[in-house]
Amino acid sequence: MRTTSVLSLHCSSLLFGFLAASPAAADDTQLWLAFTTRTSLAGPLELHADTNARWIDGMRHVGHIQFRAMLGWRLPSKTLVSGGYSYVRADQLSGGTVFEHRPFQQLNVPLGKIGKAQLSTRTRFEQRLFSNFSGVTLRLRQQVSLAIPIDHASGLEVIVETEPFFVLNAPSGTDVPTGFHQIRTFAGINLPISPQIAIEAGYLNQHILPDGGRTNHNLSLTLATRF
Repeated sequence: MRTTSVLSLHCSSLLFGFLAASPAAADDTQLWLAFTTRTSLAGPLELHADTNARWIDGMRHVGHIQFRAMLGWRLPSKTLVSGGYSYVRADQLSGGTVFEHRPFQQLNVPLGKIGKAQLSTRTRFEQRLFSNFSGVTLRLRQQVSLAIPIDHASGLEVIVETEPFFVLNAPSGTDVPTGFHQIRTFAGINLPISPQIAIEAGYLNQHILPDGGRTNHNLSLTLATRF
């Protein structure tokens, strides 16, 4: 109970610290909005879809839009094996707009509980095709998530996540940096407002290593549905 209270206080401090911070202290302050949905199709077969938009440059304009869909097979162990596709439109720091086609494969695994908190992982392997050069860039993402129940009556949870990204190759003729590329760390809350709808809100820190490194401080809001 004491560990849960300390984690909850820490997450709240991170969120309120972000809201109170001056934008000038960060490389960029962004707003990330997302909508996700999932539904059972037949037996263990599930359909997942989401869309997200990111307001960049101090939340002044949309610099990233993504649409993603995937089909997954839910095993008796609750592990989800899935594959899907993302379409991405993104503004580059150097100027111009890049379009991306991104097939991917994914594995979601519940690892069990630490006290009352649920620990889980998500492994995603992506094949990225960009409009500004030929070839395929391979990327591996490994998320670890901890969901800490706060109020059983409302279903309120504190969510803490971290996700390192690894670029596995550089297509011929490109200077794509390989290796450990970035890490995202999230702290926030998840609040069900009905059996089918939940809202997740919090602070997401995105630290990108190449080109001298930069950090984005992001307010993240997600509306999640299931049917």
